Amino acid sequence: MQISVELGLLPSDFVVISGKRKRSAKGQAESSKASKGHHRPSTTAAATQASNQTKHTGSSSHGVEKRHPEDTSDHYAYLDDAPEERGPPPEPMDPEHSLDVTVSTKKVAAPATTVHWDPDSPDGRKVGWKIKIALSGDNWVDGRIVRYDPYTHKHKIALDREEGKDDKNHGGNEHTESDDAAWIWLRNEQHNLQVATRIVWAHVKGYAWWPALVMESNMREDRRDGYVHVEFFGSGEVSVLRDSPESVRDFTPDAIDPVVAKHKKKRNVKAYSLACNECQLVRNVRNEAAVFYAEKAMLMANAHANAAMKSNNKGTGSLGGLVGKSIKIHRSDVNYPYGDTLTGTVRAFSSFQKKWLVSFEISEQTKAKYEAAWINVLAKDCSLRVLDKAKKSFDTEDLVPYLYGFNTIPAGKLDPQHAKSRDADLCKLLTERCHGCVEYRKPDDIQCVCKECSSVFHLSCLDPPISLDTWIRMQKDNTPFVCSRCTPCRGCYQKDVAFGCHVHPLPPTLSFPNSETLNLCAMCKEAYDAERFCPNCAHSWDDKKFDKVRQQLEFVTTKKKRKGGTTLIQDTASPLVFGSFSGDEILPLGAKVDPMLFYPETSNWGYTEVEMLVCDACKVWVHAGCAGITEDEYDTISDGDHPIHSREFLCRVCCRKRCKDLISALQQEDRTGLFAVPVSEKVAPNYRDIIKNPMDLFTMLERAESEEYQNYAWVRDMFELMVLNALTFNRMVSFEK
Repeated sequence: MQISVELGLLPSDFVVISGKRKRSAKGQAESSKASKGHHRPSTTAAATQASNQTKHTGSSSHGVEKRHPEDTSDHYAYLDDAPEERGPPPEPMDPEHSLDVTVSTKKVAAPATTVHWDPDSPDGRKVGWKIKIALSGDNWVDGRIVRYDPYTHKHKIALDREEGKDDKNHGGNEHTESDDAAWIWLRNEQHNLQVATRIVWAHVKGYAWWPALVMESNMREDRRDGYVHVEFFGSGEVSVLRDSPESVRDFTPDAIDPVVAKHKKKRNVKAYSLACNECQLVRNVRNEAAVFYAEKAMLMANAHANAAMKSNNKGTGSLGGLVGKSIKIHRSDVNYPYGDTLTGTVRAFSSFQKKWLVSFEISEQTKAKYEAAWINVLAKDCSLRVLDKAKKSFDTEDLVPYLYGFNTIPAGKLDPQHAKSRDADLCKLLTERCHGCVEYRKPDDIQCVCKECSSVFHLSCLDPPISLDTWIRMQKDNTPFVCSRCTPCRGCYQKDVAFGCHVHPLPPTLSFPNSETLNLCAMCKEAYDAERFCPNCAHSWDDKKFDKVRQQLEFVTTKKKRKGGTTLIQDTASPLVFGSFSGDEILPLGAKVDPMLFYPETSNWGYTEVEMLVCDACKVWVHAGCAGITEDEYDTISDGDHPIHSREFLCRVCCRKRCKDLISALQQEDRTGLFAVPVSEKVAPNYRDIIKNPMDLFTMLERAESEEYQNYAWVRDMFELMVLNALTFNRMVSFEK
C-alpha cells in the first residue's frame, strides 16, 4: 500500500477502513454504493448463520441447529416438532410451479425468467430411467424419473401404482404415472436408491448374453470402481460384473451386437423384447419431458413479449401473448414502393433482437409467398392486428420452435399405439419442416443444420439470422454451426430453450479468455446488466433464488401415506450428504469450476452468494474461492486483521492493472536496463548454476498478463526475489575473483 501511494498509484490522502460490511437486503445496487469493507453475508441472517456453520462439509444446516451430516437420529423429530414455529412452507421451486407465468396480468408469478433444459447434461440424462427407492428398511418401491428441475437441481420421481412387485411397465409401451410423486435430490445419500443409467448386454460365464439394466446406487459403500451392478430383464436376477467388453456391451434396440450374435448359447427372446420395450419407454418419457419444457418456454416467451409490448404502451391485455397466434401486419419492406398487408402466424419471440418470428401466408394482394422473417410488430408502420384473440391452447406446430431434446422416431418404426399420437406428428414436423418458422423445407432452400441437435433452419429463421455471405464463409472455413439453444451459457453453464444463449459484450471488469466469446442466457444477461457476476469465474449469482433454495433445504414437504401404511418422503431437510453417479464429473464446455460448487445444496465453501468480497476498485463482488482465499483468511479479512485484503481487496482484472502499473513504474526506475530482460548465458555463463529461480521485470510483466498472482503484494515478492538474485550472484562472483 505504501509503495502504491509513493508511486502515485493511489492518492496521498488514501484512507484505509477495515472491518466487516453487512450487505443489506436491498441488493447489489445499494451495496455497490458503500465505500469500504469486504465481508459479504447473505441477504438473510439465517443464511449468514449457515455460512458460519458450513465447515468443510460441502453442505450447510442453514438456519437450524448444527448437526453432523451423518447424524439423522433426531432429524425427523425436528421436522415434526412444533411445525407452526417453523412458519409457512416456502414457495414451490419445481418447474411445475416456478416456470408457470401469468401473462394476462401485470405481475409475472415466476422467480425464473427463462427455461433451462439440457437433456445431455449429467442430470438431464437421468430423466426417463427406472428408479428403485427404499422408503423404510427393506421396503423398496419402483418408479421412474420424469422431470428435472434446473433451479433446485431435484428430480421428480413418479412411483408405480403397485408396490413391492416387479416393474409391470417392462412389457408395455406406456408408463402409467401414479398420483404418488416426489421431488428429491438423487445424490442425497439420506435416500437409499438405485437408478438405471443404461441398457446393456450382460454376460455371466456359462450363460447366454442377456439384456440387463445397469443400476447405480447413490450410496458410496455400494459402488466399486470398474464394476457395474446389473439387473437382468425377465428373470429377476442381479449380478455384479466387470465393466469391460467381455462382460458388458452396449444394447441397441432392433439390432444385435456382432459378438452377442456369434455366441453359441441361444438368446432369450422374451428378455430381448422386454429390453426393447424399456428403450422405447425411456424415449417416450424423455419426449414427454421435452414437450413439457417446450410448453413452459412458450409461456416464458410470451411473458417477455408482453413485457416488451407494455414498455412500448402496446400491451396485449388478456391476449396471453402473441406466440402461436395469427396476426395481420403491414410490411413496407416488400412490394416496393407500396408494401403489403400480410396474414401470418407468430412462431417465436427473440429477447435478443426484441423481434417476433412470423411465417406468412400467400398475399391476397400480390399472390406472392414471402419467406418467414423476424419482425418488430411494435413498429408504427406495422399496424398490428391479432386475428385469433380467443386462442387459449397450443397447437402441435406451435411447440416446434421451442422443442429441444425430442427424440424423433422414423414413421415406419412407430408402434401402432403411437402412430396417430402427438409424438408421431412432432416427429413428422421435425423431419420435414424448418425448426424456426415450421414451414416445409424446399429442395432448393439453403438449410443450416446444427451439429449438436441436428435441427434444420432457414438462414433467415436463426436467432439472429445469418446472411448468405456469412454462411458461404462458414462453409469454406469448415466452421460448424451451433444453434443458440445448443450454446451453453457461461454465466450458469446451462442451455436456454426459451431464448437461446447469445454473445454479450465483455464487461471491463471480467477476466475472460481472449479466444472465447461471452455467451449468456436470458437470466444471466439480466444478472450481468445488474453487475451480479463474479469477475474471476464469470458465474452469475442471484440472492433471491439462493435464499429460496436454502429455504427449501430446511423444509420438508407434506408426507404422503401410501397403500400398505408406508410413508413417502418427498425430501429431507439439511444437513445433506451428497454422493455422485457416473458422468457427474463431466464439466460443461468452458467451465473451469464444477458448476455443482455454486449450487446452494452442494456448494463448497467460497463459491456461494454468502462468501464473497467486494473489489474496492470496480465495486464488483468476487467469490472468495475464485479469489484463492481460504476460510481462515476470509475470517481474518472480516475481522479487519488481514495485512492486505482488510485494507484493500481487488478482483483479478483490477489486480492485474495494479500489478502492471507497479511493474511499469519499476521499469521506468531501471534506467540502465539491468533488470529489464532475463539474464542470458552470453552475459553471465554461470548464472543459472548459481540462481535457481531467476526473475526480471519482463518476466514479471508476462506473468502479470497471464494472471499468475493472488494479490498485488506478489509484485513486491517478485521484486525482492529479483534483487536477492542480483545480490547473491554478484556476491558469489566477487568471492570467486
